[in-house]
Amino acid sequence: MAQDQRAATGGEARTGGGNGPTTQTATSGDSTTYRFKEETIDWNQLKTMGLSRDYLEKSGQLDTMLRGYQTDPQRVMLDLPGVKGYISARLSFRMDGDRTALNLEGVQQTPDLTKAYLGHVFSPEDKRNLLGPTGNMGRVVDLNYGRDNVPCFVSRDLKTNVIKHMKAESLKLPVEFKGVTFDKEQREALLSGEAIRLEGLQSKGGKEYDATVQVSAERRSLAMYFDETKLAVGQSFGGVQLTKEQVEALNSGGTVKLEGMKSKDNEENTYSRFVQIDPVSGRPAFTLYNPDSPEGNREIIIPESLGGVKLTDEDRNLLSEGKDIFVNDMTDRRGENWSSFAKLDMESGVVMYARDPGEFGQEANVPVPQKILGHEITASERAAFQDGKAVHIEGLQGVNGKTFDSWTTYNSRYGSFNYHDNDPNNRQGASQQQGDAARQDAARSQGQQTGGDDAAKGQQAGGVTQRPTDSGTAKQQADGGASQSQPSASQKQEQGKGQEHNSSQTKAKPQTPTQKPKGVRR
Repeated sequence: MAQDQRAATGGEARTGGGNGPTTQTATSGDSTTYRFKEETIDWNQLKTMGLSRDYLEKSGQLDTMLRGYQTDPQRVMLDLPGVKGYISARLSFRMDGDRTALNLEGVQQTPDLTKAYLGHVFSPEDKRNLLGPTGNMGRVVDLNYGRDNVPCFVSRDLKTNVIKHMKAESLKLPVEFKGVTFDKEQREALLSGEAIRLEGLQSKGGKEYDATVQVSAERRSLAMYFDETKLAVGQSFGGVQLTKEQVEALNSGGTVKLEGMKSKDNEENTYSRFVQIDPVSGRPAFTLYNPDSPEGNREIIIPESLGGVKLTDEDRNLLSEGKDIFVNDMTDRRGENWSSFAKLDMESGVVMYARDPGEFGQEANVPVPQKILGHEITASERAAFQDGKAVHIEGLQGVNGKTFDSWTTYNSRYGSFNYHDNDPNNRQGASQQQGDAARQDAARSQGQQTGGDDAAKGQQAGGVTQRPTDSGTAKQQADGGASQSQPSASQKQEQGKGQEHNSSQTKAKPQTPTQKPKGVRR
């Protein structure tokens, strides 16, 4: 394990960084060359610490130390005047005159970033990066070397939590790395301490892979990171590479707009999306609207084309104003031509289609189909679906041929099914009961003698309440007992070309009753 911390000529070294990403370090050197001679090692000193040559050799640590690298943390015995016990430390050799002596680097529970490090005071961003999964500070800073200030990279040892540095001038940045040649922007990013995303790297066996690459002061070389939780400069979506500013915005929880992304099915079809990092999964989430824009005044994507038909500037202006347009000779995914009126949902950016503009204002109800994924829907299940209830169905046939069980609800607005791990109706009922109890407690604390029935009435007259659904928190308007009207059954949605890049289950933003779209989708 320990010798895998470093690599010989053209090799790769893999090591784990706690809960962080897997890393690999690439260094150069002769695989037969050692920095230390075994004949100069004081083995008696190692015996006093509970270490022996036989143990180090069999565990693979000796080879690591002779090459000049540190071991994994080892349990070492200390027997000093007034001090006796065991510590956890990484071992390495150092020269002490003409002999090779043992060097210990103890494991710290947490690094102390409140103190200045060689004259540098860590900023809040420095601390976040150092405590992050890579342990790299991500920039070059001047450190105090006596009278001189020297530019250095700074990193945290992921195994000991010790802060380490490396002079920037010591970095030997290669022209080519694992078969990929650095361009000017990539070189500048690496030399400044930033992480970059490299695609098409070549392994020893000739296989291609992708990785994030950054200078590690702890490893004194370039390190590769896999399964990273943050985006890096050079990473791309739909063929559009992220800029430094976009990466910083996304990693800090912001939203960016990516334009000109290409569809996998047809690269001639380009599309745009707003992108934000999901705080739960850590994965990018794509939407047709800007999540940071306020409800009622959403910033949405105005499509450049619909069904393969390029829209004119006039058409796009009409769509941006919430008006409908007529699009002729569109092509669906089966290659068939069709024409339709089109209009945008001004809250979610979803495209709605209708054979007649008047259909955008009609109410309807799409009937429940006869089957769902090979399961024949019974009369009782149909009745439950029509009442908006969830039904537990067993033996559903998945697209991969495997069967599965799921709680299922039916969306009569779009004629589509949704699948849930648990009964969503129970979650809604529990939330409503908790809300009723909280309101009753509040009423009693104000001296009001309110019963359960009065509390329920107060809920209806009280305005907006929050109720969880399977796709997040939906708003329900209940002013004066009036409920949100049922959506049109003939309405259809289309996310636009390139939607395959997103998750198969699109989670649309809830709309307010005053702007509820009506129509049909194709």
